[in-house]
Amino acid sequence: MKWSDPQDRADRRVRHAIWTAALIALLLPVWWNIVSTVFTAILLRQSAHAFDEALQHASPVTAPYRAPESMPTPTATHPTPVVRVLGAMNNKGVVNILVDLDGTMPQQSQDKICRDGGAFIARSLSGEIVYVLRSRGTQPAISAGTIVCP
Repeated sequence: MKWSDPQDRADRRVRHAIWTAALIALLLPVWWNIVSTVFTAILLRQSAHAFDEALQHASPVTAPYRAPESMPTPTATHPTPVVRVLGAMNNKGVVNILVDLDGTMPQQSQDKICRDGGAFIARSLSGEIVYVLRSRGTQPAISAGTIVCP
C-alpha cells in the first residue's frame, strides 16, 4: 500500500476518529469533575457570604440565637433585665430550670436562677451544674446553656 492508496487514507481516518473518540471519552469525565468542583466551590463561597450578610441584618426574632457577644452586657445605664424562673425539675440528679430570660444570658442572672430554681425543688443548688431552658411561650423550650450555681 502506498500513501496515495485511497483505502490506506480511509483506514488512517478511521484510526484517527477512534483515537479521538477514545481520548474524548477518557478526558471528558475528568474535565467535568474539575469544572463542577470549581463551580461548587464558587457557589458555596457565595452562599456563605449571603448567609453572613443575612445574619448581620437579622431580625429581633433571632436575637436569642445569636452569639453571646452580640448581647449587651448589663452596666449602670443598662440594668439587668428581670429574669423569671417558671419552673424546675430534678431528673435523675440533673436539675433543669425553665426561665424567661428577657433578652439576657443565664450567666448574668445565675444567682436568681439558682435561688428560685432551688425553691421550686425545695433544696439548695449551691455548687451544682444546672441546665437552663429558655421559655418561648407556646413553643417548646430551647437550651440556654449550663451554669454552676454559686
